[in-house]
Amino acid sequence: MSGPLGIAQESGAKAKEGVIPFFGFIAFVSLNVGMLNLFPLVPLDGGHILILLVETIARRDLSLKVKIWIANVGVVLILALVLVIVFYADLSRMGLLKKLMP
Repeated sequence: MSGPLGIAQESGAKAKEGVIPFFGFIAFVSLNVGMLNLFPLVPLDGGHILILLVETIARRDLSLKVKIWIANVGVVLILALVLVIVFYADLSRMGLLKKLMP
């Protein structure tokens, strides 16, 4: 798992290798983002598909209050994933974490 810093670093390395490796890397990142988008959290498409599936099985719409609550939980989980896990992994992989923390 790599975040924006890791992707930027790797894309720079691939750009130095040439056009074909660079476009291959762009395709790889694009496919991964597309697959991640299907993860069943509400701000993502997979979450909306999951809510539609639940509503279809229940044969009624969920209340707006429940949908808002689910969306808020999804946003918090995504932000926690990005900010905590991904940036921590990037900073520690690059050795910047040792420089930032005494």
